[in-house]
Parts: sequence; structure tokens; C-alpha cells
Amino acid sequence: MAELIEAQHFPFAIPVSSLDVTTDDKAERLLVIDRFTAQIIWHTQTQPGETISRILPAKYATDATLTCILLDDDLVEEAAILDAIKTDAKIINAPVPPV
Repeated sequence: MAELIEAQHFPFAIPVSSLDVTTDDKAERLLVIDRFTAQIIWHTQTQPGETISRILPAKYATDATLTCILLDDDLVEEAAILDAIKTDAKIINAPVPPV
């Protein structure tokens, strides 16, 4: 998780969302897609039982528009699908861009 830093050092507050997924013992890949556009938001290799965190655009915290698919590359288990996921809203502070 991203830590919030004092706003006096980083004056630009940015709204984002946070997605945390804990994989099962057979999962070797995680695919996160926007369920309305079918756009791939994130695709990564995973370790069994791993908890993965990702910061995403804020729009995913307002509507349940994400679908997560856990894949077993050995084709022993069927894919596990988690649908209509709504992420946690967060505010992060960004540094002042260099001049």
C-alpha cells in the first residue's frame, strides 16, 4: 500500500483507487480487465497464495467495473473469475514537478 506523505512536502493530492487480490494455490497469472470495454488494465505473473496490490485510476473506486481472472497455466484448474469489483478509494500526494 502507498503511504500518505505530509501534504506540505507534496502539495498535489491525486485521487486513485487501490486493488488488493489474494491469489489461490493454483493461480499463476492474474488478468484484470474493464468489464465494459474489455480493456486489459493489468496482467501479471503470480505466486500461489500471494497478495498483490495495485494503484489504479480513481474511476474504478466509484463503479464496480473490474473483472479479475485467475489463470492456471498448467490447465489443471479452470479459471477463477471475480466480477463487478469495486476498488478502495485513496488519495496519494504527488511531488512538485521539477521546473
